[in-house]
Amino acid sequence: MNHRWNIEHRIPSCESPDGNERTEKTCPFCSLVKITVHPPRGLPWREWRTKDGRQLVGTNVPHGCIGNSKVNPPPTEVAAI
Repeated sequence: MNHRWNIEHRIPSCESPDGNERTEKTCPFCSLVKITVHPPRGLPWREWRTKDGRQLVGTNVPHGCIGNSKVNPPPTEVAAI
């Protein structure tokens, strides 16, 4: 199944670990984070961060979304009574 990406979160170069600007989008179903690294010179590249914190580099999505279905919907917040 395909991931769905939420509103992007931009990280300026002064706050990133390697000094490059980044754009992060998270799948609300499986918590996979799609990271696009924007170097000041050169082409951007893609990185991925899994739910357990592993960081992967590459252009392909590491796995299909396992939470994007009617059987296993994303968690929702419940207001306290």
